[in-house]
Amino acid sequence: MTISPTLVGTVGVLLLLLAFGLNLARKISQRGRIYLIMNFIGASMAGWYAFSSGSWPFVVLECVWALAALVPLLIGTTKKNSP
Repeated sequence: MTISPTLVGTVGVLLLLLAFGLNLARKISQRGRIYLIMNFIGASMAGWYAFSSGSWPFVVLECVWALAALVPLLIGTTKKNSP
């Protein structure tokens, strides 16, 4: 069974947009774990799509985005997800 890169990329981008929208609505904090996890997973999925389609500028963008979300998760500088 093969998973479509387009499907993975679409779900990833939707996850990024959902995190952004929830943050704008003040439902989650941009320094909160949920927001960072959503960004890490979404950017990783979008990065996989970009890689599979050979779109190197977006591979770089999504890798940096994923790392920017992962670093605070790893070093523990997140806060609870209250707005």
